[in-house]
Amino acid sequence: MSRRTIIDAVVEVLAASKEPLTAQQIYQRITDGKLYEFKAKDPVSVMRSAIRKALKDADTSSSRIEAIDRDRFRVKTSGAKHT
Repeated sequence: MSRRTIIDAVVEVLAASKEPLTAQQIYQRITDGKLYEFKAKDPVSVMRSAIRKALKDADTSSSRIEAIDRDRFRVKTSGAKHT
């Protein structure tokens, strides 16, 4: 069984939300649900960096997350393009 990544946990939280969430909201839901164990001193920044890297590295067809604005994210809906 593969280990869950930060992005896997982020996608799970965003998929369960009916609206875009901030990084702080995503982090809170991840920790409340025990979806990922953060060991960093500043876990929100680590998570935000992972999200930004996923947005930058993934081509539009494989990215599972899209940025709504500087610090709000949602699961990408089919056919949507991220900015």
